[in-house]
Amino acid sequence: MTDKNTIEEEDSLSEQDILFNAWLDDELDDDERQAFQHRLDNDSEFKQAHERFVSVMQVVRKIPFEFAPDDFVDNVQGFIRQRSRGRFFADNFLTQQRMPYEVVAVVMMLVMAAVYILMEAPPDTGVKPVPTPETQQITPSDRDD
Repeated sequence: MTDKNTIEEEDSLSEQDILFNAWLDDELDDDERQAFQHRLDNDSEFKQAHERFVSVMQVVRKIPFEFAPDDFVDNVQGFIRQRSRGRFFADNFLTQQRMPYEVVAVVMMLVMAAVYILMEAPPDTGVKPVPTPETQQITPSDRDD
């Protein structure tokens, strides 16, 4: 039963967060803003949650914004490559360049043709050739005199 209550609380908290963010971003219309203000005035838990939200947002806004250095991705990939001993982000031909689809298709067709030729069925030795008139020998008993 506590799991269900926890899930319901998380859902209501996420709805509150959405509402607080909409309020902060000034995305509420007049009716929603009045309902928000009415709930803020009458619901003490909602008001406490709103005050916590406002205080967190004030702290977040004070954090200076900085861009990542240009070589940030290369440094992270190098660190991961080093820690994984080359399993991830290893320098090799296949990861540096991509082959066009057409080249891959032609190579695959050539491989399939080579396999077909190499895997050709062996001649059946159990089949006797059909005699043709040139190869058929006429015996004296076959002649009608």
